[in-house]
Amino acid sequence: YTDIYDTDTVFQCIKAWGPNDQLTMDQLRSKVIVLLKLDLMCRSDDLTKLYRHPTTMVLSNDELVVRFYRTKEATHLTPPIHIPVFPDDQDLCTVSAVKLYFRRTQGMVRDSATVLIEGKHQATGPLIVDSHGQAIGSQRVSKLAKAVLLEAGIDPKFKSHSTRSAAISKAIDMGISKDRVMYHARISSETVLHRHYLRLITGMPAVQVNPNTAIARALRHSFVNPP
Repeated sequence: YTDIYDTDTVFQCIKAWGPNDQLTMDQLRSKVIVLLKLDLMCRSDDLTKLYRHPTTMVLSNDELVVRFYRTKEATHLTPPIHIPVFPDDQDLCTVSAVKLYFRRTQGMVRDSATVLIEGKHQATGPLIVDSHGQAIGSQRVSKLAKAVLLEAGIDPKFKSHSTRSAAISKAIDMGISKDRVMYHARISSETVLHRHYLRLITGMPAVQVNPNTAIARALRHSFVNPP
């Protein structure tokens, strides 16, 4: 496809679910998955490789910092990706959603060890788990993300992986440089960017942000500041 949907449509759907503390566990899990896929510009498989450990995730009051493993052998990590809090709309704040998800699933995570994180003993294990605390595979992550896209009214032709292209296209259209987006999305060249990810957004409003704006905030700007 040569076009892509506006991520505002996805944010509108998620916001309609209501505040985080009123969401069911299934809703909160799906919300965390979709927000992370957009903010990290990542694949479903990437999320299955995130663990509740400072090696891959550091969660604070100000931001979420994520590093992916580059190889299957888990020997090399990507540079850190920073997702700041989004005080303009708590319902769309990835940091807030992940924090609550951590708290709700803390005692149920299987295959984990207890380590000292931010002065507290916390379980470490896979980030995304099912209702029994077991890791969820990439196919299930994709299925959950796809369900949100369908609920948002996104054309069924777009698979769950389309969130990567949608976020990349949105950030660039909002005024973030291609170099910053490529670094953030771990894209090797501009040729790859144009061939596989950068698409024309249907109904994209003509509004841009300061090019130094955090990418996660740029993705939400037109939703919270409609033209």
